[in-house]
Amino acid sequence: MWNALPMTSPVVKPLRSNRPSRSARGLGALTALALTAVLAGCAAEDGGGAPAEDDGFAELSPGEIQEAVVADMAELKSVRMSGELNQDGTEIGIDLALDTDGVCAGSLTVMDGTAQIIAGPDGQFLKGDEAFWASAAGGEQAAAQVVALLGEKWAKVPDEEGGFSSFCDLDQLLDEFDSIDSTEGSVTVGAQEDIGGVPSLELISDDETPTTAWVATSAPHYIVKVTAEGEESGSIVFSDFDEPVEAQAPAESDVVDLSKL
Repeated sequence: MWNALPMTSPVVKPLRSNRPSRSARGLGALTALALTAVLAGCAAEDGGGAPAEDDGFAELSPGEIQEAVVADMAELKSVRMSGELNQDGTEIGIDLALDTDGVCAGSLTVMDGTAQIIAGPDGQFLKGDEAFWASAAGGEQAAAQVVALLGEKWAKVPDEEGGFSSFCDLDQLLDEFDSIDSTEGSVTVGAQEDIGGVPSLELISDDETPTTAWVATSAPHYIVKVTAEGEESGSIVFSDFDEPVEAQAPAESDVVDLSKL
């Protein structure tokens, strides 16, 4: 995300190449990888762990479960994603509401730093604390320069490829389902449990990236949680399905437009 800033100023130039940048851009990709790793393998045998107190969803074949989940997720208009990820040794926390129009609002943590994010028709905005900028800008000295430049204001980030659109647009996440091949991989249908109050069915993948997803047993059959192990690990919970995303742009007087520096 940060290296999308086409800046030559020494204050913000460090943002062009740093590891948290790659991690931030990888949020959507990692989430999609975890989702597709499970759904792509839904040609395996039922693990027999699911009780029958639902609408019959748990008794469907893995392939039928895949079809139902993919179809319902494709109709999703907005969702909230919250959880933790670990990419290349960088710990990332997210709490983002996003929709298929590219509207996004929430928070992002990188190691010990936190930033607020707003994206919508009026632009992409970021407001981080000094600890966040220390991670994003590559060190305390660069972070101090960024904080001195911004003060308490928001940074308006140029709306270019590689910016917030890399993980803030729900359409990009859902597009990953188009490439799913149900004949690949191996998935076990596990037990039912409540995830955030939603009765859900566990799907366990045992391919090169061990992944588990929980899908709602009642229609619409949304994915409500996904976890991934390995070098790029994490756990994401999905909630607030089809709820409006509140993402009001900050006042112009509270913004520093980085594209004009």
